[in-house]
Amino acid sequence: MDNLCKYENIQESSDRCLYVQTNCNNQSKIAFTQLFYCQFDENYILVLIFIPFFFFLMFNLLSKTAENYLSPAVAHIAKYFKLSQTLSGITLIALANGAPDVITAIIATGEDDQGVLIAVGSIFGSGLFMTTFVLGSVLYYSKHILVNKVSLTRDLIFNIIGIGSIITFGYIGYISNQFSILFVSLYIIYIFVVMLNEKSEIKHCQENLQLIKKQEHQEEKQGLLSEEEYQQPQQIDEVKPFKYFGNEQQSLEFEEQQVNLYLAESCDNEDEEQEVIIFSKQTLFQKLQTILTMGFDLISKYTEGKKQQNKFKTSIQLLFTPLLLLLVLDVYDSLLFDRPLWIFVLCMALILAVYHYCHQIPLIALTIWSAICSIVWCKLIVEVLVDFIVLIQTLTGISPSYLGMTFLAFGNSACDFLVNTQLAKMGLGIMAITGCFAGAFFNLNVGFGIALLKQTWNGTNIQFPLFISDETNQHLINPQTTLIIQLLLIFSLLNMTSTLLLSVTVKFQLKKQLSYYYFTYYFIVLTTLTMITFFVN
Repeated sequence: MDNLCKYENIQESSDRCLYVQTNCNNQSKIAFTQLFYCQFDENYILVLIFIPFFFFLMFNLLSKTAENYLSPAVAHIAKYFKLSQTLSGITLIALANGAPDVITAIIATGEDDQGVLIAVGSIFGSGLFMTTFVLGSVLYYSKHILVNKVSLTRDLIFNIIGIGSIITFGYIGYISNQFSILFVSLYIIYIFVVMLNEKSEIKHCQENLQLIKKQEHQEEKQGLLSEEEYQQPQQIDEVKPFKYFGNEQQSLEFEEQQVNLYLAESCDNEDEEQEVIIFSKQTLFQKLQTILTMGFDLISKYTEGKKQQNKFKTSIQLLFTPLLLLLVLDVYDSLLFDRPLWIFVLCMALILAVYHYCHQIPLIALTIWSAICSIVWCKLIVEVLVDFIVLIQTLTGISPSYLGMTFLAFGNSACDFLVNTQLAKMGLGIMAITGCFAGAFFNLNVGFGIALLKQTWNGTNIQFPLFISDETNQHLINPQTTLIIQLLLIFSLLNMTSTLLLSVTVKFQLKKQLSYYYFTYYFIVLTTLTMITFFVN
């Protein structure tokens, strides 16, 4: 944020509106600061009333975009290209579920070094919330889970390496383009390791099945079992038990069937029409939600699209969506061959719309386009959110990292909390636990990593003196913000390390009692950082 755009400086100016218009140009989509000082005459009561409605609306739109459009689209893409469940889970599905966090990190960094502070707060705040409070909720509803020690250990180690890398950057004092590339490459290594683990698991299962069939064939051939005995399940000591996991109260077959059923329903979700509740029968909360999102729902219906739309609706989508994307991406006035870019885009969109109405564009192409449009809409919503966060930071002086780890993190993680706890109630606690740690690592390395690449791509370094005591760096990060980020990183690292040690101690049998530990841990972290924010100068 521009150092001139501070509450103290604004209050000391004779013409606050003019001062804000001149010095507070750090909001990309909506100049909330200028609106507050120029149009609303510094009406704090109006802002206090507006805040809850605004955040409810923005996070609702963000959640609906990811859930109703982006997730079904990427699931269909994964199904079309026949990606394995593991590969699609750590790439496309992770992108769909983590889109709000990833886009928030990329947008929040902005063009200056202090933009990284909001991104750090959002990513690590969301990750800490996922791996403490959400994880505790999963354990609470699952009662008792025997996890795959290889998978959990792998995810925890990679998370520890990722968090440790950011702490290392803080000790070095800056983040270069080379560091950013290495940081993003860590997720590529993670994908490679996951695929090797999956291959090893499949091979192990196949070997077990072959041994079982071979022993059954030998016993049947030798006549060692009567017909009744043969029909009973046999205890085979020679065969190693499956390393894969399962709820202690469920058989492996039931767990696998439930996982496959859930994934199948997720992939085919776009084929089903969602049940629409009549407005008169909706609750007061549902009516409010419908009214606030009515305009967005109408626009998104014709710009993001779903598989079941008819040719006419899809043709309208193809015609208007490219023009809307030009507006959202701020390239509407750009020139191409000395002509306005929108003319070329309009001509191309018109050709595609007519072609689709007369013939039909392949479904996979429309699905990919729908996913792109959904990501762009998420980008727009997050940009507006970040603009409003900047206003709050300007008026209150609260650390941007604290705002990121609370407002943005809670909103972006709300959907993950609901999904993972529902999975736990369905008996899919292992999938939920995997989502907590793998999702946190995806958001960290892909979201924050791309944000770092974006800022260092032109060869400039990001000043990141977190653990360097130097008075010349205080204008970059004030002491309060520095302390908050330091503790947030340390708490995140301690959480991952303690989870690994606890899992080894209890032999990877995670019971309900552990949920209280994670609830307490998150409460302590949130209370500590809140006290620092409001009581430490």
